[in-house]
Amino acid sequence: MKIQAERRDVRHLYIRVRRDRTVLVTIPRAMPDAVWQQFVESRRAWIEASLAKIPPPAQYAYTDGEVHWLLGRRVTLRVQKGGENRCRIDGDTAVMTVRSARTDRAALLGACWAQELSAVLSDLITQWAPRMAVHPGGFTIRRMKSRWGSCQTCTGALTFALDLAVKPVACIESVVVHELNHLIEPSHSPRFHALMTHWLPDWKERKRRLEAFPREFS
Repeated sequence: MKIQAERRDVRHLYIRVRRDRTVLVTIPRAMPDAVWQQFVESRRAWIEASLAKIPPPAQYAYTDGEVHWLLGRRVTLRVQKGGENRCRIDGDTAVMTVRSARTDRAALLGACWAQELSAVLSDLITQWAPRMAVHPGGFTIRRMKSRWGSCQTCTGALTFALDLAVKPVACIESVVVHELNHLIEPSHSPRFHALMTHWLPDWKERKRRLEAFPREFS
């Protein structure tokens, strides 16, 4: 069990099990080491149970006929030689054209998945921002090891994990609403969670589904 401890200006001790299987412990600055270490040890069973629920990253070779996940559905990869490196979606098939054996197929597929995810995110933000009466800035997509998204409340800029591209749209929607909700309530306070229930009554179930799907781009 890999534990990462950080001291911050917080009143309470927090433990978070991250997608990369590290355990983040946020500690009040004045709390003695022995106190937080004892608390973590008392929560060992919960931590280990949480770690057990995290699926390991899928191992891919990016070869012809391999099955990947895109927006919650299975997509079969078809690889062919051509004069230009590119990847496109055709129904339940990802058609990848490679110039040579040295082509970075993982990067090519990642760029294709990012394009698909970007369209979904744009539609969801356009739908939810007016409903929530918030004004987000632009958004970016990148590889994120421990979060599904982040929100810069001072600018409204949003960042989303590329790994969301493999998840069902309903799960992506819950992340979008979560990040937009930070423009109303910056912290994960009781009010924040009450608002999440107001916007998406089943957000907790969507979160469980989000964590259960395989990871590819972490």
